[in-house]
Amino acid sequence: MHKAISFTVAAAALAIVATSSVSVSNAATSAAGVKARVASARSHIATTTIAVRHASSTEARDLRHASTTTARIQKAEVRGVSEIDARIQSLTELVARIQGMKNIGDSDKVSIETSMQSEITDLQALRTTIASSSTSVSTTTVRSELQSITQGHRVYLLVEPRVRILAEADRINTLVAMMTALSAKLQARAASSTATTTVPSSALISDINVKLVDATAQTQAAVAEVTPLKVDNGDKAIAASNANTLKDARLKLQAAQKDIVAARQDIEQIVGKSGSRR
Repeated sequence: MHKAISFTVAAAALAIVATSSVSVSNAATSAAGVKARVASARSHIATTTIAVRHASSTEARDLRHASTTTARIQKAEVRGVSEIDARIQSLTELVARIQGMKNIGDSDKVSIETSMQSEITDLQALRTTIASSSTSVSTTTVRSELQSITQGHRVYLLVEPRVRILAEADRINTLVAMMTALSAKLQARAASSTATTTVPSSALISDINVKLVDATAQTQAAVAEVTPLKVDNGDKAIAASNANTLKDARLKLQAAQKDIVAARQDIEQIVGKSGSRR
């Protein structure tokens, strides 16, 4: 009887020990799972934090880039308006200069003046476009507008040089008119002089007239060359042709100026001889 009880008690004790072992094992397994889940959660939090930081950094960079681009566009627009204003002012002064020319053909003056007035109108329209552009306009659009200020108008490369050529031609034509009148007076004086003094003076007067006729022809050719020139709008072939035409016109004016100098020297000889005979 006592032995049976002992076995029963022992069996119960073993069962309790076994149950405790299982509980301990389960607890250990549960703790490991918790640790794994905690580690996974921490990893997810870290990944999310990195992603958020990256997104914030990208957004901040994009905002800085947008701000820089906007500032660049605004600066370019201000520069464009300033460049246009300078060109309009220059063209306005050149138009007034053309209007004051006395010895350039009216048709040439009207042709060039009309062309310049058209340039002024186009530049004013372009100025309005640039000045009213919003900050959302693309840099490509702004760059195209700025390029058109130079390539589409060529105020400094074509218009101003052409007017300077006309001004020089006007100056030479004025001198030709004055010297032609003086030559006529000298010829009249020579005709009333004795035969011994008439021959040398007549030869010099003939040379004066030849030089003045050539000077007139040179200036007319120079003006005729530059009057029909058009802006190149970025076309390199047209730009090169315009440059060559302006260069040739200047050479013609230089030849005309040499004629003027030679004619003046002839006049000085005649006047000097006349003075020595007094």
